[in-house]
Amino acid sequence: MEKYQEYLQAVKEYQEYERKIKAKIVSLKTVMQEEGVQEELKAELQQMEKNARRELDKLAAKVSQKQQKLMAAGAHVKFIFPFKDRK
Repeated sequence: MEKYQEYLQAVKEYQEYERKIKAKIVSLKTVMQEEGVQEELKAELQQMEKNARRELDKLAAKVSQKQQKLMAAGAHVKFIFPFKDRK
């Protein structure tokens, strides 16, 4: 049961980070469109988005690792897999 709690915590961390990052990306893109942001700033914002996606991938790997540990322990539980819409 402890492994399942660790898995749920990892899923929660992923979902919270994903929600925050998506909101931030949307607001940054809106600012870029509305204010005609300079090219150098656009590149910086794109790098921030790339870094955020990399962090999401790390968190996804953490969740997957927790899921594998549960399966290896023979757990029969319903998994919450939050990345169905990831590209």
